[in-house]
Amino acid sequence: MSVKLEFKENFSLKPYTTLKIGGKARYYVECRTLTMLKRALIFGEENHLPVYILGGGSNLLVDNNDIEALVIKLKGSDFDNITIDGDCVNVGAGVILAKFLQFLLNNKFTGLEFLSGIPSATVGGSIFMNAGSGALPYWIGNFIKDVTVLNKKNETKKFHKSEIDFKYRKSNIDGIILNASFLLKKDKQSDIKKRMQEYLATKKKKQVLDMPSAGSIFKNDPQKKWFAAELIEKAGLKGKSIGGAIVSLKHSNFIVNYKNATYEDVISLIEIIKAEVFRKFGIMLEEEVVKWKTT
Repeated sequence: MSVKLEFKENFSLKPYTTLKIGGKARYYVECRTLTMLKRALIFGEENHLPVYILGGGSNLLVDNNDIEALVIKLKGSDFDNITIDGDCVNVGAGVILAKFLQFLLNNKFTGLEFLSGIPSATVGGSIFMNAGSGALPYWIGNFIKDVTVLNKKNETKKFHKSEIDFKYRKSNIDGIILNASFLLKKDKQSDIKKRMQEYLATKKKKQVLDMPSAGSIFKNDPQKKWFAAELIEKAGLKGKSIGGAIVSLKHSNFIVNYKNATYEDVISLIEIIKAEVFRKFGIMLEEEVVKWKTT
């Protein structure tokens, strides 16, 4: 049976980013199945459009100008499922991370508690960026068994963890993540819940979770020799603002949209931070936030 794709034109991306900044995409479509995704990609190719995959929008800065692109969201049966096979948990890329963690808690699987409190992220996006704890050497890639992707030839390929190069806040995964399998251990539900609450409490205390932000703007040193927030604060930039964007007074590696900030406001603030930190410490900060800019 044919499944019709419902393309939406001039689709506002602003509500779909945690920073609440962004213009309109030329086309937006939600794909519930692999077949729909493949058809959407063909549509993008035929119309000579770059394709972006929208996860939870939690690590994303979108240009205020309209984006001539096709934005795809994996949302539905093929991408929202979670199943258990012994000590292996299989999960679709479109599953919201918080939902996945709750599932693991309900089924007494431990290992990923450190991901508690990441706003709106999807499993697929978290794997692609190798999400982890800012202060601890825990990465989601450590618990991966395998990842299934759709490559540029529209072929489905499964990669074992040994074939994937997971590094700090990045991976070499080339393609659209469809699903993944995790190898996890069992533990007492009460202990798992306690750890989740502790991680969440720490993030609430140190990070900005109650205002629009994209999470950490800059990467830390992978060897923990320095932290971006410390450098930014020592550079005297805590509270620095441009337009409606401000360096958070709570966590200097967060830029907050406190008053209808624009893409340009945030970009200008990023450039000032990079220049000042380099001037004072000789360290060039590398951005963690992903930018979608109009072409």
